[in-house]
Amino acid sequence: MKLAPAIEEFIQYKRALGNLYIGPANILKAFLRKTGDLELDALTSGHCEAFLPVKGGKVTNFWFHRYAALDRFFRYARVVVCSRIAKLPGGSLAG
Repeated sequence: MKLAPAIEEFIQYKRALGNLYIGPANILKAFLRKTGDLELDALTSGHCEAFLPVKGGKVTNFWFHRYAALDRFFRYARVVVCSRIAKLPGGSLAG
């Protein structure tokens, strides 16, 4: 699954739960612009570290907002993508 549809699906999921989900959605879209529309399994910790730089050894409140948005998205993506793979005939969770 590509990053752009996965992010859009996650945003729609959060909004379906009744959240406005504006700020975190903007953070995820900024992450998409920074990394490009890669396959989810092509993302590395380097992509996240580039999006979450620690300047001068200080972690700011803004950094935590970005981190929390990415954390929630990746938790959702891991569960959804793994469940879709497991449901496919011959699907394997090993990779």
